[in-house]
Amino acid sequence: MFGQRSFFISKDLSHRSATQIQGKVGISSEKMMKDQVSVPRRGNFLAQEDIIGNTLYDLQSNNASQSRLVVNPDGSKAATWMLSQLPDFSERGTGFNEFDGNSWQTRPTVRLEANLRTGWPSLIQLGDGSFHITTHTGGTNLHSLTRAPGVAQWTESSVPNNVPVGVLWPRTAVGGPDSLTVHLLALTTPPFLQGGAAYLGVDGHLLYYRSLDGGQTWDVLDQVIPGLDSTGYGLISADSYTIVASGDNVVVIVFGEWGDIAAFKSVDNGDSWSKIVISDFPLDGYSIDEGYTTADIPADPFAPDSLAIYTSDGTGAALLDHDGVLHVAWADMYVADNDTTDGNSSFYPGWSGVTYWNENLSEPVFVGSFLDYNGNDTIDLSLINIPAYGSSTTSMPVIGIDSDGFVYVAYSMVSEAHFNDLDQQNYRHIVGTRSEDGGQTWGDLFDIINSDLVDPDVVEFVEAVYPSAWPYVDDRFHIIYQQDFFPGHTFQDSLDPAADNLIAYTGVPKESFAGGMTSVRQNRNELSARIFPNLVSDQLTVLIEAEQSAGATIRIITTSGNAVHQESGMPSRFIHDCSDLLPGMYLITLQSRDKHFTAKFVKI
Repeated sequence: MFGQRSFFISKDLSHRSATQIQGKVGISSEKMMKDQVSVPRRGNFLAQEDIIGNTLYDLQSNNASQSRLVVNPDGSKAATWMLSQLPDFSERGTGFNEFDGNSWQTRPTVRLEANLRTGWPSLIQLGDGSFHITTHTGGTNLHSLTRAPGVAQWTESSVPNNVPVGVLWPRTAVGGPDSLTVHLLALTTPPFLQGGAAYLGVDGHLLYYRSLDGGQTWDVLDQVIPGLDSTGYGLISADSYTIVASGDNVVVIVFGEWGDIAAFKSVDNGDSWSKIVISDFPLDGYSIDEGYTTADIPADPFAPDSLAIYTSDGTGAALLDHDGVLHVAWADMYVADNDTTDGNSSFYPGWSGVTYWNENLSEPVFVGSFLDYNGNDTIDLSLINIPAYGSSTTSMPVIGIDSDGFVYVAYSMVSEAHFNDLDQQNYRHIVGTRSEDGGQTWGDLFDIINSDLVDPDVVEFVEAVYPSAWPYVDDRFHIIYQQDFFPGHTFQDSLDPAADNLIAYTGVPKESFAGGMTSVRQNRNELSARIFPNLVSDQLTVLIEAEQSAGATIRIITTSGNAVHQESGMPSRFIHDCSDLLPGMYLITLQSRDKHFTAKFVKI
């Protein structure tokens, strides 16, 4: 084990948990207070960020973000989030704030709901100007709040269903600026929660609902979308899906950790559906512990283990552009089920990468990974410093498009340059990039958490997570996100106490994003290679893309700079014997022509 957290972590299906790091590093009380207590904001900076709310409840989503931001052509905006001001979260509910074109309202201190504890709000604005929010209650039914224009009072109601185990974790979409049609997704309560059970053969079944009158009545209830059922999925994780709509086009996207990354599209307002497989998962309808062999999955030179399968980490986002074309982004991940007796699967939290696809592309395109702040062609991270979210190191992507057809993607990335000394973990920052050619190539990454957009006094102490974006970019890419002052969240990491977290709105000028760089999985001068495992007892496997491997030279170097091995003429796949190395951290460098690769591994 490396720092009590391994690269290969067992995944408990009840709460995507990662091994917690025990112990803290001594630090002054002054620094501890600076990390823990919310910091006053300076006056508006460049008028691009506002703190619109705060909450002690810091788990805003289990996976993908919901629709939580509305931006209108007149400049008015509205946003929502999970709000709690008590450390036991007993009054958790919906936080809501709106911008009238000049300023945001005072930050709310109480939830919208009168008497009901809720969570996971999904916000849309209907064609008559009404706001509609759908939440879950932890019980059988979902809960809705609706507020008509010019009315202060919210009307509360229950969304009906006929599912014995109830439904949770909703997502909503509206059919357009003149529409009253509400499209809703919800997941049946999975077996690991009290009262939950498999539904129609799926542990967490995704169901579709529709209202044609703004949520007053529901003409479609509990609908199973063809293909989005036990034939394709044995389980669907909480929040690992989204829904978008435009006119009569409605699309459900599933970021299937153990199933296809797929879109289910309707062109008749939800009456009928067709399936588009974006990334095929080789095991249809797989259930944990069912078992498979290497013969059941395709060969993958980048897979970190022989039984590892490429998929998403459950996070992603989508939009329908003005021509009805679907655009999707997701975070890369590998999963495995090596032990078929424990009821768990495994994932690789050290993995990175965000991928994009649209209906005009023949195959998905890699968007980006880490931002190399110091320009040394190495990402200076170790797994001990990765906060526990149960996701990849580059995760939670959001997506937008402007009137020129430029596509924008932003995501939360573990930053090599920002470190919390108290718990010895790296912070996450939100970075963004843009494509100016329909998603074929992507520009350099831009760190949105910078002193032009965020209070300079707190830039170094912000954990930026759970972004939610308005999909249509005007002069700005509009995003809300959560600012935490400890990496990780309270429910998975004992190092993150229940403390004040801020909900920030940021309007990122679209000129901040660059476009047009060649879209590859590495820097332009970086050799495309992988090593595994990162924790080595005897053999280290090195993979180099075949067209780049000719004449490759390998060097293994200690952290003090001493070379302990060097040889040339390496094939595209080879195994190096590390049994004679002393325990500790090493660098491995590969050089082939003008391209190079550097990574770290630990001899145990």
